[in-house]
Amino acid sequence: MATEQKKKEFSLTKTLASIEAAKKRKLIFKNIFKLIGVGIVIVAIVVVYQNRTDLSWAGFTNWYSDKVALMGIGSGYPVTITGGTAKSIDTFGNAVIELTDTSFVVLDSTGKVAASRQHGFASPNISVTDRYALLYDKKGTSYRIESISKTVYTSTTKDQILNASLSQSGYYAIITKDSNYLDALYIFNKKHENIVSWRSASYQLESVTVSHNGRYTAVTGITTENGKIKSAVLVFDCRDTEKKEPIVVCEFYDTLLLSSEFTSSSKVTAIGDNAAYVIDVPDGTYTEVNYQDRAIAGFDFDYNYGTTLLLSRFSDLHNCSLVFINENGEVISDTDTNLNGGFVLLKGKSVYTISGNKLFEYNSKGILKNELEIGSNIKQCAVLGNNAYLLGTSKIDKIGL
Repeated sequence: MATEQKKKEFSLTKTLASIEAAKKRKLIFKNIFKLIGVGIVIVAIVVVYQNRTDLSWAGFTNWYSDKVALMGIGSGYPVTITGGTAKSIDTFGNAVIELTDTSFVVLDSTGKVAASRQHGFASPNISVTDRYALLYDKKGTSYRIESISKTVYTSTTKDQILNASLSQSGYYAIITKDSNYLDALYIFNKKHENIVSWRSASYQLESVTVSHNGRYTAVTGITTENGKIKSAVLVFDCRDTEKKEPIVVCEFYDTLLLSSEFTSSSKVTAIGDNAAYVIDVPDGTYTEVNYQDRAIAGFDFDYNYGTTLLLSRFSDLHNCSLVFINENGEVISDTDTNLNGGFVLLKGKSVYTISGNKLFEYNSKGILKNELEIGSNIKQCAVLGNNAYLLGTSKIDKIGL
């Protein structure tokens, strides 16, 4: 009897141990599934964030195709420029985009050519965002939207293209000549639908820019009045598809406007030959930054950070002052330097400029942070992470900052 009782107790203990082990296994699997679920949610959040301006299925497949195109390792830098003469270099998400007179080329950080497509444009120009690039033929009629992996959309205009701009939202605008008026403005949504068409009877349109959220489009125009130059910035509300007239018109006398860019969701900065203007769109007011008898020798914009200017008192544009203006039109710094006029890049709170055989990096307070030897024949640079990509006449090189 005692032996039988011990067998029963042993059997019961074994059963309880098995049940406890099963519970532990179930808990382990449950925690594993929780971790997998959390991982899936995190990945989904990252994917949605990176595609927040284009949450369509086509947007997701383009994003995935771009990721695949950037896989692999290149042979490093320098990379020889092929397919004609290089015109410009810019960042394109986590890649670098090079535009030549024959091709559209995308390079990754290792020098791998992720894309190389011929465009066939006589006078190629480009407007770049993080995900897409608007490539257009200035004084021609063709344009297209490019991603890293493919040409997303192609179309033509009736009249010659003068300028074009693509925003982060996917909205874009094109200004053209017009057979019955001076020039025309066409605004498109991210489905490539023409939502606003406007023809200018009094101003020759020079530049166009679209706010990052796609709400506003601004154009600059010039005309003459009483023998004097008059320039204007005209701002359109892209949501107001019925009115189709500018909601803000700011006019400037004896000033030739060269370019403009949105530096926040509701403020646009216009660069003139003797002053810069920061326009508050909702208020319809502007702040003027006078150059104080200095000539414009270079400029660049960065969204949410503002504008940088190179200004010189000399006819050959040397010994430039480096001026930093924030998105509200406040002059943060105005620093005398030995820089020559020409290329300047504003990237966040850092300003990069090329003078002679050196690349200079300044902060927004006008303090020199870095000075690097880059060799001769460097025309432009793009900054991605802690590296600068240098565009020369025959190659693209890479240098650490």
